[in-house]
Amino acid sequence: MVQRLTENGNVIGYRALPFTGAMPPLETMYIEGQEGIFLLRGRKDISALERIIIYAEKEYQKPDCKLFLLDEIGGIELVSQEFMKPLQQILLGGKPCIGVLKSWQNLSHAESVLKLGHNYTAKHIELVRLIQSKGKLITVTRENLRRARSIVSQFADRCVQNI
Repeated sequence: MVQRLTENGNVIGYRALPFTGAMPPLETMYIEGQEGIFLLRGRKDISALERIIIYAEKEYQKPDCKLFLLDEIGGIELVSQEFMKPLQQILLGGKPCIGVLKSWQNLSHAESVLKLGHNYTAKHIELVRLIQSKGKLITVTRENLRRARSIVSQFADRCVQNI
């Protein structure tokens, strides 16, 4: 999952962290030395994301992993083959997976602010195609929020029933 890091009430960075069971808070105060920071005050460290997806893919392979949650994929990690290879293994692995894919609007913003290069959009399109080949993408808006929640809830219920 991705956790926002704050300082004096402002978001200054993001970190990736694994969890099993209860989900950690989506936002926490920045503390120097925290693990998994991949974006801090405009500086990016994709290696933090690479380490977390390699860990996640190992957890995914365990027999007791029944449902996999990915939080806002499709960001700066798209340019890293070291990240994308394990992600592809997870998405093609056959276990139920649910997650958040970075929106086109957020993608465009990240691309310009972080200067990610012209192939960034193409990489996002590749990821969308991979997801669509094995599953379903739902765009959540204010208008369809209730319906989207219902779809996600039904999916999670089916996964839990099969455990």
